[in-house]
Amino acid sequence: MTRPLPLGFVIPAFNAASTIGDTLMSLQSQSVRDWRAVVVDDGSTDETAAVVRRVSDPRIALIERPNQGVAAARNTGFAALDTTFVSFIDSDDTIAPGYCRAMLAAVGDADAVCCAHRYVREDLSPLDWVSLPMPHSLTIQGLCEFNALAIGSAMVRRSLLCVAARDTQGIRAAGPFDSRDGSVEDWGMWLRVAACFPRCVRPVMEPLYHYRLRPRSRSSCAARMWQDGTRLIQRAQPYADVSPVLRRWGVRSLARAVSLHMVDECAEIAAELGTFTPNDVSVLGPALRWAYCFRDQIAPANSAGHLQRWAAEHRSFVEPDHFSCAFYFSHGVSRSDWLLVAHRAQSMKRPGERIVIYGMGRNSLGCREAFNTLGVEYAMTDDDADRLTTEISILPTAIDDRCVVVVTPDDRREIVRRLMERGITRVIEPSLAAWHVADGPRVRVG
Repeated sequence: MTRPLPLGFVIPAFNAASTIGDTLMSLQSQSVRDWRAVVVDDGSTDETAAVVRRVSDPRIALIERPNQGVAAARNTGFAALDTTFVSFIDSDDTIAPGYCRAMLAAVGDADAVCCAHRYVREDLSPLDWVSLPMPHSLTIQGLCEFNALAIGSAMVRRSLLCVAARDTQGIRAAGPFDSRDGSVEDWGMWLRVAACFPRCVRPVMEPLYHYRLRPRSRSSCAARMWQDGTRLIQRAQPYADVSPVLRRWGVRSLARAVSLHMVDECAEIAAELGTFTPNDVSVLGPALRWAYCFRDQIAPANSAGHLQRWAAEHRSFVEPDHFSCAFYFSHGVSRSDWLLVAHRAQSMKRPGERIVIYGMGRNSLGCREAFNTLGVEYAMTDDDADRLTTEISILPTAIDDRCVVVVTPDDRREIVRRLMERGITRVIEPSLAAWHVADGPRVRVG
């Protein structure tokens, strides 16, 4: 019996003649040669199929079919593969030459592994913008909040994807993707995979997947993404309390609509949200920053110099309104800001004490990078016990007055209150408001 190849790629393509060649060339550049790829031409009206044929590589198969959407196209490609692991790649993205070797070496006998992804411009020139995966990226709790995975930054065992390709009654579906998920079909697939409780290994922190930012990408459809994402989160209710998650998703969707000047969509989402709370504002600021960076292809670490331009644009579009002040916080915490925090924490730490980074979400990535750059040792904690999977994790209850605590979540008020009640007063709050007013971190020292 022939042993299946270790890794297969599924590449849906619709009018991708200008980019599919780059994608296939990145596959052919792999240091590991034993792979297979299936390109599904989903009813293209350009030369997509002709470009694929010209590549003339026996490892690359082409399936042409009428247009039925990206979810159906991915399912078609998935059904045509019999490899041990599967990775789904978009037809305008690429992978680094070491992708296959690094991912296969990392996964071992587990079910899945993910890697960091780098954002690149339309010409594939790199941005100084790398999204690092977290240990909980493929858990129900992590995925309910948002989908932090670029579609090709994860590699999953095919047998697990077959299990995920069943509905709640166990009836076999066409594949792991569901067309009813609409514009968030990849997010829906990851949630179904997470519901199978895959055995995941520690993420590969090297940016092996390259996500191309393009002005007319599907990610720009803010209102549709908000509605599709809302339905998806609601379906996750048996696994998590989604009420606060839905609220944060609405605020992030509003930020995306604002950055794209979508007047009707802004009005619709804002009406659904109603009166804004301080927690909403704390989520809106970083979300606006991310949305403008994504739109203008500017790395968040380099965004501070664009703040005044974005603020003027923002005011002219939505003034007056009850949340415009949040935009002043939208430049978030830059790399230099996090370095200041790391320096400050190190200076506050006494012999025999330790520094604890509180929060293992998206905000903690820049914080950890700064501490690693300076060689400052730290532990990590989070209120979500499922995130405490690394060797440097501790429980929140292990924090005492011998700790210097850096609190990273956007909504940090309750965390700070609990710490203060326990007599833990050396708390560094990278306050977005304080950055705007005082150009430095707000540090609470008892």
